[in-house]
Amino acid sequence: MAIAYSWKIEQLDVAPSEGSLSNVVCRVHWRLLASNGTQEVDTFGDLRLGPPDQSAFINYSSLTKATVVQWLESAINARVDGEPTVEQLQQSLSARLAPATAATPVPTPLPWD
Repeated sequence: MAIAYSWKIEQLDVAPSEGSLSNVVCRVHWRLLASNGTQEVDTFGDLRLGPPDQSAFINYSSLTKATVVQWLESAINARVDGEPTVEQLQQSLSARLAPATAATPVPTPLPWD
């Protein structure tokens, strides 16, 4: 079965003001989930966002999960500090699911009895 990945945004930390902007998201607390249909595993973290682009600023009340996930994925993939990319996070989760997808051994009567 294919593995499905999904983001859960746990919390947004917001600066009341930054320059002329108000309610600026500065940190995203996230959880990345992977499911094979029978089992689910996850990993979590938080990521500090850089200063907002004033020309592309979105009011806090107008944010959508899709927008925040886009910011999150872009920021994770742009890190140069040796932290894993989104693909590497997914691979790690997939590896944790792999043992669960193997056939589970079952007790079987001995063949000579």
